[in-house]
Amino acid sequence: MLAGNWASAMAVRLREYGIGGGEDIVQLVGASPAALMRASLQSIDNSYGSASEYLLAHGLSSEELDRLHLALVN
Repeated sequence: MLAGNWASAMAVRLREYGIGGGEDIVQLVGASPAALMRASLQSIDNSYGSASEYLLAHGLSSEELDRLHLALVN
């Protein structure tokens, strides 16, 4: 679960847009339920073919992708 400053800042932004209410919004923003993650990854695969292709399509360079892969695998 994401927490801390990022989750709190996102909750503030959502409230500014009239989304969410109580403190549960911080927990909701930072949660990564398995079903949501599977659906997100499936959507990326359907649209881009892979997570790597998604990242490349959104500005990551091949060199950055290689470094990311090394950091995550090792």
